[in-house]
Amino acid sequence: MASNKIPIISTTKLEKVKNCNASNAKPEPRVNSGTLTRWGILNDAIGDWLNNDAPEETAVKKAENEHFGSFDDLQKRILSDMFSDFRVLYPKRKAEIDIDFPSKTEWYSTSGGFVEIGSDKVELLLESVEKSNEIDVKRATEALERAKDRKKNSTEQIDNIRLEASLSRALNRLKVSKK
Repeated sequence: MASNKIPIISTTKLEKVKNCNASNAKPEPRVNSGTLTRWGILNDAIGDWLNNDAPEETAVKKAENEHFGSFDDLQKRILSDMFSDFRVLYPKRKAEIDIDFPSKTEWYSTSGGFVEIGSDKVELLLESVEKSNEIDVKRATEALERAKDRKKNSTEQIDNIRLEASLSRALNRLKVSKK
């Protein structure tokens, strides 16, 4: 009978993990530089997952296959576990609101905020909101292209966070504009 226990990796073996070929800067060729690049690869996978509108299982598989494929089984397991933990702590947030009226539904794009649901009303405190038929599709498309171009040329981690947010906002605005 197979055991379902998750293997525990001791932190005392950190030197062995640090020297593992899959932890080095470039998966090909695997030169032992001693630097851990899993964080950057994990960040890229998270960005791709966040910006993928496919069903959750498809988006996860695509991100894992694209970013973790060149690693050995142990490194894939470590990355997949960290990726899974991230998705539990920070699930994709729905950045669209639909309001159902008796005769129609109105859609809005938002970049996030807070909601308070009372017994007789719902209050929203939003960073931004746009009605679907008022979204400037040309402007949103241009913003998406600018974010994609900057992402290709970006090297700083802080820029990547802002770029992912810009990319996500533009994709959401375009998605909601079609409703």
